Amino acid sequence: MAWNASGAFDLGSRSLYSLDKQEFGAAMANSAVEKIANAIGRLTPQELQELYVWLDQHHPQPIDERIAVDLASGSMDRAIFRALDDENMGRTQPL
Repeated sequence: MAWNASGAFDLGSRSLYSLDKQEFGAAMANSAVEKIANAIGRLTPQELQELYVWLDQHHPQPIDERIAVDLASGSMDRAIFRALDDENMGRTQPL
């Protein structure tokens, strides 16, 4: 039992029923991920954009959630105003 050259999880001669819990989880997770990856690869550009929007709405990245909370609470206001002031006063330079 191992990963084969194409990146799929190869059970060899074993069945899913003979795997321990960890092996079973790895085999099933790879199977699901592989199916999702294949499906995503067949999406049109429009469908891919719709998927990105859906993922952002339903499964935002943890950093996005943290930034949203910080912005809503006002805890970043001072840093934002200081950065804007620095830019207005010419205390910044291009990257």
